Amino acid sequence: MIEKGMFFTPDKKKLLTDEVQSELSKLTEDIRNKGLGGNSANQLQQSKKKLQEIVNLLNSKKGVITPQETDDILTAIDESKRSRLESQFYLGLKKSTFYLVIFAALGVGAYIYLKKKA
Repeated sequence: MIEKGMFFTPDKKKLLTDEVQSELSKLTEDIRNKGLGGNSANQLQQSKKKLQEIVNLLNSKKGVITPQETDDILTAIDESKRSRLESQFYLGLKKSTFYLVIFAALGVGAYIYLKKKA
């Protein structure tokens, strides 16, 4: 488990790199599958760009990763998760509202049809 305030030697930095890669792949999958528009897509793209920069930095770094660097990386991962989950929430909210409106329209249409028929 990676926690804030930890330091990583060059042989242990793979744990941190794997954590960032995991979030990056989830973020990429969400961007590809959701077809989001507006601020959500821009925010997810910015998070993806930032995480990719972190991966490149980790791959090029030869020395010890300090606790401050670890904290910054974990903060970037947390921000990415937050933005990803917010976009999923709002997308789900939009879908459920759409289905509710369709259901209400069908109900009103059925009521009017049955009222005219009777």
